[in-house]
Amino acid sequence: MSHPRPRPSPRKAAPPVAAPPVAAPPPMVAPPPVPAPPPVTAPPPAPLTTGAHDVEYTERLVVPSQLALGVVIAVAAAAILLALGLWPLAIVAVLVVAAVVYYLSAQILTVTPTRIAIGQGRGDNSPHLVQAGEVIAAEVVTLTWPQCFGLGLPDTVDTTRYTVRAGPTVSLTMRDGELLRISAADPQAVLDHFGR
Repeated sequence: MSHPRPRPSPRKAAPPVAAPPVAAPPPMVAPPPVPAPPPVTAPPPAPLTTGAHDVEYTERLVVPSQLALGVVIAVAAAAILLALGLWPLAIVAVLVVAAVVYYLSAQILTVTPTRIAIGQGRGDNSPHLVQAGEVIAAEVVTLTWPQCFGLGLPDTVDTTRYTVRAGPTVSLTMRDGELLRISAADPQAVLDHFGR
């Protein structure tokens, strides 16, 4: 007689293992602000030197009184010639006076430490050049209106005039003994830029 086998007792399920707690992510921290780049500034200008053509000073001098005087002379000459019935000569006289006034009433100076360029009239297409090495003395003198045209000045000195007005004037003594007189709006500025 066989005995029934005892049935194995069912295994008890192991208790569930609790998962470890998940750590909360660290709070979001804003990155530190990026400093703004320094402002870009232009480099300082290079200092001016006194070499040839490094410093240039230009001025234009126009004399209204000479323009007005030219108009008066032209009108008077035309009126006289027209009264005499010489209208062709009246036209010629007006044109001649206009050309002379155009030439004598204005002047352009361009100055560097090594030279002065003098443009007589309203253009500087063929300026008279004065080199620094040719000058032995420079000063500012004051001329009257007659002296601007060479009146009342000693004629013992070889003088070249670029004078379009009375008042302070640049005076240059050249190595060959010539005296050069030049009208300028600011004579002292001309000498300063010329290195005198």
